[in-house]
Amino acid sequence: MSFNPVEFYQLAGILFGQQKGATQYSESFTRTVISRAYYSAFLVARNQSGINKSSKNIHQEVRDHFQSSGKAKIANQLDDLRTRRNDADYQIDKNLTPRDSGIALKLSESILKEFKSI
Repeated sequence: MSFNPVEFYQLAGILFGQQKGATQYSESFTRTVISRAYYSAFLVARNQSGINKSSKNIHQEVRDHFQSSGKAKIANQLDDLRTRRNDADYQIDKNLTPRDSGIALKLSESILKEFKSI
């Protein structure tokens, strides 16, 4: 049985709910929610695109696939989520808030609903 990437979205939702009560780890919750929300949406989109390879440009290839197949909304949402994920994972001096993670969850949810994954 293969892993269902929607589980990343579900985990992100749990962490999003828990970050409200957290004090010491709130930004780590926020960053993790954003990262998992992105990967849930990206992996489902990659599977839907039929692209089965791995490469250093796979994220761009998946976005390009949806852009060229008339699904620019999905491509744009993936691009927005990827930017947010890059900030969460690499920009440690950037202050991220629970609002940022809420936006990422909504973007991910929209993509997953588009593919009827949730």
